[in-house]
Amino acid sequence: MAKKCYTVLVLPDAGSHIRRFHIAKPLLGALAVTAGLFFVTFLFLIYQTVSRTGQILELRQPEQYQASRWTSCRGLNDSRIKWRNSGNSTSVYERLPGWR
Repeated sequence: MAKKCYTVLVLPDAGSHIRRFHIAKPLLGALAVTAGLFFVTFLFLIYQTVSRTGQILELRQPEQYQASRWTSCRGLNDSRIKWRNSGNSTSVYERLPGWR
């Protein structure tokens, strides 16, 4: 017949007596499942924390370089105006809506 419990021996030191604990197999299985759930929950919370931190950093980022993005867009617009005023525009570009 199969054993229904595990025996755990605790050996503190040479002067103390040996302690024996009998742990039932279902209890050990329940402890393993509980520890696994805690571990998965811990990993999920770490993942969520890292994800939230990334989202917060992405939300702050446009404030820092919004002016540089506007400057680059303005530079594109200025080059487009220069191209249009130079007389080198072709009929294809002239047909685009909002070009002139």
